[in-house]
Amino acid sequence: MLFTGEDFKENWLNYSNDFKIPNKSSIYLGPNGIGKTTTYKVIKENHPLLGFFSYDDCKERILKEKNKLKISIRTTDIEKLKIEKQELIENLSLKTSSFKLQNITSATKASEYSDYCKEVYNENEIGLLGFDSANLDILLEYKFEIKKKFILQNAKDLCDLKLQGNELNEIRDKYILDALELLEKAIDSKDTTCPVCGYNHDKSILEIYQTRKKLFESTLNKLIDKYRIISKETKDNVYNDILEMMNFAYDNNIDDIVATNYILIGNNKDNIDKLINVKNKIEEINEKIKNLEVERENFFNNLYSNWNKIKPVLAKAFKEDKITIDLNAIEKTIILNLKREAKTYSTGELNYIVFLLNILEFEYSNKNTIIIDDPLSSFDIKRQYEIAFDIISRLINNKKTVLIFTHNINLVNIINSQYPSLFEYKAIEMIGNILHVYDIDLPKKESVLNIENLLTKVSNTNKLKKWLELLIKKDSWDDDCEYHLVFHYDEAYTCPLNGCSNDELVKMIDNFNGKFQGLTFEELCLEKIVYLTALRVWIEKQMKDNFKGSLAGINQLFPKIDYYFNHKDMWINDLNIEREDLIKKKVLLNQNDHYKSQIIPFHYALSISCDDIAFELLELKEILKIPVGV
Repeated sequence: MLFTGEDFKENWLNYSNDFKIPNKSSIYLGPNGIGKTTTYKVIKENHPLLGFFSYDDCKERILKEKNKLKISIRTTDIEKLKIEKQELIENLSLKTSSFKLQNITSATKASEYSDYCKEVYNENEIGLLGFDSANLDILLEYKFEIKKKFILQNAKDLCDLKLQGNELNEIRDKYILDALELLEKAIDSKDTTCPVCGYNHDKSILEIYQTRKKLFESTLNKLIDKYRIISKETKDNVYNDILEMMNFAYDNNIDDIVATNYILIGNNKDNIDKLINVKNKIEEINEKIKNLEVERENFFNNLYSNWNKIKPVLAKAFKEDKITIDLNAIEKTIILNLKREAKTYSTGELNYIVFLLNILEFEYSNKNTIIIDDPLSSFDIKRQYEIAFDIISRLINNKKTVLIFTHNINLVNIINSQYPSLFEYKAIEMIGNILHVYDIDLPKKESVLNIENLLTKVSNTNKLKKWLELLIKKDSWDDDCEYHLVFHYDEAYTCPLNGCSNDELVKMIDNFNGKFQGLTFEELCLEKIVYLTALRVWIEKQMKDNFKGSLAGINQLFPKIDYYFNHKDMWINDLNIEREDLIKKKVLLNQNDHYKSQIIPFHYALSISCDDIAFELLELKEILKIPVGV
């Protein structure tokens, strides 16, 4: 299963308990803003190894250069993440705050502390990724500032001194040198066995001790000289301080990395959590960048290895523009050499280029399933047909599983007209702020989503079916046929064909409580169609009841609204409503001067959710509410 409602935990979007999306070729039709893209993104997050395509994912993938288009998959996304990461680092202002507290204002001064400190100064990310709070508390508690600074600057040498002393038979006090001299006299120059531990070194023990003693003395003297300059202490005090700092650094594992970490927190414990937080974010960003780079590499390599098959397809698709196409293996970029300036290409043209590249890449990949979000976007009808057939010929016919989310009814009808058995059709609907998925169980005739098809799936027991039958007959009526009166309200009227009355439509709106009752896609569509039809009749009735004059003689809703608002002096009650309040509600549906006008409420019903229709109906009821007693 690609998706269930449990995969999404955010409170603002709720899925029904039976909301499931299996891994099979299907088209999910739903209005814009209903949650299709969110579902697409959740599937992408949970199943990253599948194929995915969305125009949102492709934004800024195209770089325009006069007569060239450079298409680099994920490059822009990677650059954005790098910028985000750099902003995180720069916001810490480490060089101007933390480093400056230690008077480190250049890489040269940082090198006086350690090579690692210099590296972190030059590249803050290295220090943040290596940041650890270990042993920082004891440095924060260490009260001797001169000694602390000396430890920070000489952590490695102090620890080395300790190790060298340990090697000299773990002698720790100020008599180390005297002990070494006595040891020299006690050992024969030819003796290779240590008199202390009995280990045979295969070379002169005396030579080993002499070498280690010289190293120890050199390190000790270097530290003494450095410390005397800053402390101005006596020789004995300097010596004792060095030993004390040596033991402190060694016992608490204060090395160059810990010392640099301490510099990074700026002597402030509160900064530890801040640095760890930034470190975690940088690690997350780096992981994203790594994954995107792998995706880009795989995408490009798949194009590259199949270029002899892909290039002719692209050239043919854009033959009218005489585009030549190349690959840049170093930049991982597809280059389109144009015969006209890149800026003259529309967003739709550029989107189709990216769409086709993605479809071709997926066709030749080893992936079996692709999820596509609104492939028709805002293309013209010619391009919509081309995209539909690209999906079928390049993917479905090559045994790929294709799952599509769309708001475009044409996609279903285009594909169904030629290949009615390739896809299952589903509908996503929002009812009571909960997303549901329904089977579209309409006959797979040439145009599956039409009102005649809908009629065949509506039960004869459904009280609204008579209105659907009447809407289908409506376009066969002459303009002057009185039956049109049932879809207006100049006066009460009952159609003799099946007993439908406009008063019945008015009561439907008066009694509407915001809830739809249908249990299937077809039943919900029928409800939405009839309520939208009833709405325009109810509006005419409200205007009539609040008007001293007559609106009779004006047949259509739009001119009635104009007349009504142009004669506000004839209103019985001054309602809190403007002309635009009615126009913007998209209620001008089902007018008999439209060709095949019965199709319009069905297509509109598919393009708006139950919740959105309910909201508009309830709001119009409120703003057109005539006071009781009128």
